[in-house]
Amino acid sequence: YPGDSTVLELFQAQVDRSPNLPAIWWGENEYLTYSQYNQKANLLGHILRKHGVGTEQVIAVLMERSIEMMIGILSVWKAGAAYMPIGPDFPEERIHYMLEDSGAQIILTQEKFKVQLKAQVTDMGIQIISVEEMMLNADDFLVDRLSPICQPDHLAYLLYTSGSTGKPKGVMIEHGALVNRLHWMQKQYPIGPNDVILQKTPVTFDVSVWELFWWS
Repeated sequence: YPGDSTVLELFQAQVDRSPNLPAIWWGENEYLTYSQYNQKANLLGHILRKHGVGTEQVIAVLMERSIEMMIGILSVWKAGAAYMPIGPDFPEERIHYMLEDSGAQIILTQEKFKVQLKAQVTDMGIQIISVEEMMLNADDFLVDRLSPICQPDHLAYLLYTSGSTGKPKGVMIEHGALVNRLHWMQKQYPIGPNDVILQKTPVTFDVSVWELFWWS
């Protein structure tokens, strides 16, 4: 497998090959092409970099399964950071623990969760960013491509175990490891332009990762 690549680079190559093909379907009629998805993630990625986000940083992502969630996760990589998914239905104690243990200073979320989150993390000094709000108020030039700063040995995502045998444990996965996994998947179960992947697994569980990015 290409050990010198990141999933972000593989995705960008797919955008260049198939800019007008659907990348994400939501419901029956809502979708984004590869080009549209890329531009929206670029926009939010630019904003995150303006907030000082860079490599090896952890950005919490608390969203319901949605197109906004997909934009948010990809934008974290565009900024050079790693994403840490948090379920909107997680107990407040677990959310606090994950934020403190990971050192995350920014939460990407949806507008509907802002008030709830502000009350939960008010004493933690964590910045809460609404994806919808940032995209609505951003300048159009921010859709331009960002220069990639992620490397294969940089952190791609951080997932926490259930904690059923004690405190939840954070598991750190690098970009190179994810590229390895996706290439193995494609070799064993090849997919093509006419295939569709159902994203059915909660993004807080590791099986979700190949559902999210195999098609890249």
